[in-house]
Amino acid sequence: MTGKIRGGMAEKPSIHLPRFVIEKLRCSKCGRYLSVAPVSGPKGKYTCGRCCPNAESSGPYEEIAKLIKFPCSNEDCKLRLKWGEALPHEYACQFRKTTCPFPTCYVRLFFSRLLNHFNEVHKSYVHNRHCNITLNFNQAARHLSVHCYCYSQTVFLVFVKTATNWPMHTFSFALVALPNSDNDSFSDMQYAVNLYLKSAAGNAVIKKIGKVISQYDIDKHCLPCFIGKCNKS
Repeated sequence: MTGKIRGGMAEKPSIHLPRFVIEKLRCSKCGRYLSVAPVSGPKGKYTCGRCCPNAESSGPYEEIAKLIKFPCSNEDCKLRLKWGEALPHEYACQFRKTTCPFPTCYVRLFFSRLLNHFNEVHKSYVHNRHCNITLNFNQAARHLSVHCYCYSQTVFLVFVKTATNWPMHTFSFALVALPNSDNDSFSDMQYAVNLYLKSAAGNAVIKKIGKVISQYDIDKHCLPCFIGKCNKS
């Protein structure tokens, strides 16, 4: 156990655990380290706050865990993290791996490579100034797509779904931000969706203001997830 004095104030001591001990402190559901509260241990199977955020906390474990520096759960990352640092770091970690959110693309890659992957493989769906998407409605129309939009050093994914059950047209839209080193860089942003309708009967403009921009979650945000038919592991 070690401790330091900084600026006349004693820091909390820390416990250095051997790697083989740290490896036993893993969530029984997701397999990542038990470094995110609440940590719960019903029937001896411990879960972390990533998987069970509303579980009953195991107080004694968490008090001890506050003295431990945990490895990042992304295996290529070498950082050791204090209690409370793991979740925000893991979201923005450059070594975090994800599956491409495009429906027929199952490539696994680092988050830091996502934008390069979009530009190399899905270039026609990348927008650098305005995110203009053209949709053609007809009696059998059904459109599903993911678009990548870059703004103010933040990368956004735009999910679009349309369907026609003549004479009704439905339109669904979602926008999420990819994590980066500044997790709150988009927290004060708003977005608007302008839907321009053109037909033989005339033109119309529908404007929708978006209020909340969610952060991209590997477990929730891909195109099949958006339509409720995801089979990616």
